[in-house]
Amino acid sequence: MTYLEDEDIARVDDGEIKVWNGDQRVERDVERVEWEAEAAEKGGYEHFMRKEIHEQPSALRQTLSGRIDLSAATAELNLGFEEAFLESIEEIQFVACGTSYYAALYAAELLERFGDVRTSATIASEYRFGGGRDPYCTLTVAVTQSGETADTLRAIRRAEAAGARTMAVTNTLGSTVTREVDETLFIRAGPEIGVAATKTFASQVTTLALFSIFLGRVRGGISAAKARDVLEDLQRVPGAIQQALDRETEVVDAAEEYEDSRSFFFVGRSLGVPVALEGALKLKRSRMRMQRGSLQVNSNMDHWRLSRLRHLW
Repeated sequence: MTYLEDEDIARVDDGEIKVWNGDQRVERDVERVEWEAEAAEKGGYEHFMRKEIHEQPSALRQTLSGRIDLSAATAELNLGFEEAFLESIEEIQFVACGTSYYAALYAAELLERFGDVRTSATIASEYRFGGGRDPYCTLTVAVTQSGETADTLRAIRRAEAAGARTMAVTNTLGSTVTREVDETLFIRAGPEIGVAATKTFASQVTTLALFSIFLGRVRGGISAAKARDVLEDLQRVPGAIQQALDRETEVVDAAEEYEDSRSFFFVGRSLGVPVALEGALKLKRSRMRMQRGSLQVNSNMDHWRLSRLRHLW
C-alpha cells in the first residue's frame, strides 16, 4: 500500500507507479497491509454486519492482547508522551463523529473518574480551540475508526495550529490521522466492512478504557487496587459478549415481537448515556420505518436532554 499526500498524483506507466506532486516527482513509502484477505470476506455469514457482530469477542481479545499488566496494575500502551507532560495535562479534548463520538463520551466520563483531569467530547465539525485554554497543557484526541474522517482531521489540525499535543485512537494503520498526530493508539479490531460500526465501537470503548487506566495511574487518580479490578473486568468482557451472542435466538424473538412498535426509548445514566445514544443510532440505521408522529430518539442528544427524558419516563 502506498499512501498519497495532498496534491499527489499517481500514474501507472509501463507497470511502474510514479507519483508526482506538482511538477516534481516524489517517492512515497510502500507499506505492507498485515490483515489477511479472508478477514474482508463474509465467512459464511449472509452480510458483513452480522459477521462483525459475531467477531466482537475475538476483536476485543486482540484489543486487550499484551496491554494488561496486572502486577503493575496498569495498561501497557507504548505511547511516547513524556511522563512530565501527562502529569501536566489540564484538559483532554476528544473530537469525533457519529459512533466514534459516543465512544469519546464514554472515555470522557472515565477519564474524569480515573485520570483526575477535565475532559470534553465535541462533535468534530463543531470543534474550535477556544480562548482560556493553555495549549501546552491540553491533549486533543481524535477518535476515528478509519483515520480519514474529514471533520475529525480538520479538528485535529485546528488543535495542532493552536499548539496542543495530539493523539489518535483509530483502527487503520497508515491512515491520514496517524501521520498527522503526535501519538497513535490502535484499537486493533481488524477490518470492518459494514457501515454501521459494531466491533469497532466495542474496541474503541475498550481501548479508551485502557487509556483511562494508564493515565490515571500516571497521574495518581486511581489506586492500584481499583485499577486492577477494572483491568480484570476488561479481561472478562470478551467472554461476556460471547454469552450474549450465544442467546441470538432470543434476540431474534424480541426483534420480531417489537418490530411494529411506533416508538423506542433508549434510557441511561452516567456511563450508560453514550451506550443509549449508540443504541438509538443503531436502530435508526436499521432502516426501520417509524410511523408519522412517533418519537425518534436524537442520536446527538446531550446529557441534559437524556436526563430530562429519564425524568419524564
